[in-house]
Amino acid sequence: MINGFGMQLLFSPQNSNLETLDKTLTPEYRKLANIILRRIRDQKVGSHYELIIGPRGSGKTHILSFIYKTIKKEFADGEKLKVIRLSEEERGLTSLLDFLLACLRACNLSPEEIAGNVMRGDAVTALSAAEDLFRNQTGNIPMQIFMENLSDIFRGFKNNDLLDLRGFFQTHPNISLIASSVILYKSSSRPDHPFYGFFNIHPLESLDRKNARIFLATLAEANKKNELAKELRKEQAQAKVNAIYDLTGGNHRLLSMLANVLDVAGLAELVGPFVQMVDRELTPYYQQRLSSLSPQQNKILRAIADHHGKALAVKEIAYFTFLASQVVSRQLHDLYHGLFIKRNKIGRESFYELNEPLLRIVLDMKEGRDGPLPLIVNFLRFWYAEKELRKLEKEAPADIQTYYHEALREMQKIEREVTFKEQISVSDEITIEVSRAKVGERAMDDQLKETQTLLDEAYSFHEQEQYLEAITILDKLIKRFVESDQPEILEQFSRALVYKGVTLGKLDRSEDSIAVYDEVFDRFGESDQPELLEPVARALVNKGVMLGQLDRSEDSIAVYDEVIERFGKSDQPELLEGVARALVNKGVTLGQLDRSEDEIAVYDELIERFGKSDKPELLERVARALVNKGVMLGQLDR
Repeated sequence: MINGFGMQLLFSPQNSNLETLDKTLTPEYRKLANIILRRIRDQKVGSHYELIIGPRGSGKTHILSFIYKTIKKEFADGEKLKVIRLSEEERGLTSLLDFLLACLRACNLSPEEIAGNVMRGDAVTALSAAEDLFRNQTGNIPMQIFMENLSDIFRGFKNNDLLDLRGFFQTHPNISLIASSVILYKSSSRPDHPFYGFFNIHPLESLDRKNARIFLATLAEANKKNELAKELRKEQAQAKVNAIYDLTGGNHRLLSMLANVLDVAGLAELVGPFVQMVDRELTPYYQQRLSSLSPQQNKILRAIADHHGKALAVKEIAYFTFLASQVVSRQLHDLYHGLFIKRNKIGRESFYELNEPLLRIVLDMKEGRDGPLPLIVNFLRFWYAEKELRKLEKEAPADIQTYYHEALREMQKIEREVTFKEQISVSDEITIEVSRAKVGERAMDDQLKETQTLLDEAYSFHEQEQYLEAITILDKLIKRFVESDQPEILEQFSRALVYKGVTLGKLDRSEDSIAVYDEVFDRFGESDQPELLEPVARALVNKGVMLGQLDRSEDSIAVYDEVIERFGKSDQPELLEGVARALVNKGVTLGQLDRSEDEIAVYDELIERFGKSDKPELLERVARALVNKGVMLGQLDR
């Protein structure tokens, strides 16, 4: 379908067929979708509750629509599973009765039928009648409910109403729920919240640069733009896609919008359609978001936008907005959690920038500034070669020519700077290299401080049982340093992964926890550095514990054996402690399987290996093995 500017309308997951949704899923999103699909298909597991969290435009609806349409197709007869999807914009839900009425509407019951069966007598009678009517729809077969904007829905419920809703799910074990939300519902990390620990939570992150290119290519293929898709599949296209990535921040929806521009012009003329798209498609989207902010928050966003991508400290924002630092800090907290800005911590100081660069374009356009928009000029400079820019400048309409002219000017300015640097004498070059080495050392120190600060912050949240907040911090560290090749950084990175696995376990997200431990093993299992192998051993032992909690005892034992075999001959105390832990846990697991003699043999092995050690950590495991062996012998009347 084509709009007035000759562009295809925005990719809409709800209105796309299953084939298109399948083709345009990124590898990471497909992995998540498959995890949830397995849980739906495995009816023996019973009810499950999934919550996908991510900023607007991150692809939540894409994943939900893919899962929904896949399940609808697989269980089309409705005899083994009934599937319903609530409206994307459910409004006015404040009670269990409201929720049930929404479900009945989603079951395609007419308003007259619902009212005739439910709306009689007082509220208690109506609720009872609604439950009866709902049970008639489901019978005893499993039901899968899909709903979006969970945090908005929960906001309309009082605490007692949320208790009623949770009670409903607990008394209907045939009902499972898949939901999405921009943010976690309020007080989600408090143990006294009715839905504390209720959901398996799946946070979505923005696409990285490589996956952004793959996503654009899959969109092109889905739209049968094969030549464009072929170009985007090439590694050489990554540099150009990086320019798009810098505009969108990897946002799923914004990349879909930009794909329309690419679809029209291929890899040629972009500016005219792009500016039109921003004005017509994106401005209403951002204006809706900005209208919910206070004047102070809008002022802060404007100050950050004015600095063209430079991250600002609190005191700098206070200076440019004429607001007190305390006021700025309070408003930044809300803007950060509302996903308008992102925060970068260096040492003890935080620096803030816009979370989505396209927001800056919208703000600049609405300011009515003269001249080309800087972000688009920068985009053009990376996207085109100089020869292409000159040709486009000559052929472009008058109102667009300035963009190409400015991009050429910036390109030539940078080329002059490079030429100047190439003319520096050899002695000056040596001086520069020494200076660069010193700068590199300082940068490494700053990065190490940053990783330690983030780890400390995550540990603090964990100690306070604020596990979701801890995971958010750990994810930030992991994303920030995922491509680092510095040994010191990798050590902190691997520990962050292990700690994320532990924290996911605290949230009863065992499968996700195991996946993280597998990632540690895949990345660092073949390393020859003891400081990286220690987190590998810890991850494997923790994975064994998780498998045991899932009643997968044999798999658990296999993992412990892997630790014992892989690290049993090491002379590193940290690795040997992992071996000792694995032996103790293996013994306990064998006992749970009523394999008493095997359990005792494992304890004997541990005692023989480490009984004469002078390391307190190993002797503690020996003592535990001796106690466990004594208990087991007593149970055998020995």
